[in-house]
Amino acid sequence: MTYRPRGVYEPNLFAISSHSLRTHSRAGATVASTSTAWVANLGVYVPFTTSIPLTVYEWWIGLGTLTTAANADFGIYNEDFTKVQSLGSTALSVGTASIITNTTTWTDLALAPGAYYMAFSSDSTRNFECSSDALGLYQASGCMEQTSVATLPSPAVPVAYARAFLPNFGMNCYTVAI
Repeated sequence: MTYRPRGVYEPNLFAISSHSLRTHSRAGATVASTSTAWVANLGVYVPFTTSIPLTVYEWWIGLGTLTTAANADFGIYNEDFTKVQSLGSTALSVGTASIITNTTTWTDLALAPGAYYMAFSSDSTRNFECSSDALGLYQASGCMEQTSVATLPSPAVPVAYARAFLPNFGMNCYTVAI
């Protein structure tokens, strides 16, 4: 057992999503999720912070209602958009709709406390579960995008986010070895 000072919350297992209010400012958090056709070869970068050391051990995304074949890439970037690590092109569940799918080939990544971007791209127009909100609110939350990226580039050269939807994706993390 490890000592934790009173009032300090350090979870053992947890997830950080593209919509987590604990790790970044509002990003469509008050609207319902909808199945939205993705823009093929669009990379999205969502800012997040961590105040504790953590290890990212897998990624997940909400698949929408269509079952179109798709490859996706997930990754972590520093604030200057240098890539820390990415998964690489990975096939998503084909023929399965309306589920959350997890990656299985990610190499554990230890992150120090700090500010980062979580990133997602897909080479397909497959539907993903997305929040939909007024244009500009995701931009105000610090979300960024980059077109023509089937896999996440190094370094990223994003521009302001110009969509009224944001995919629901994220990473599973832990603070102790599992």
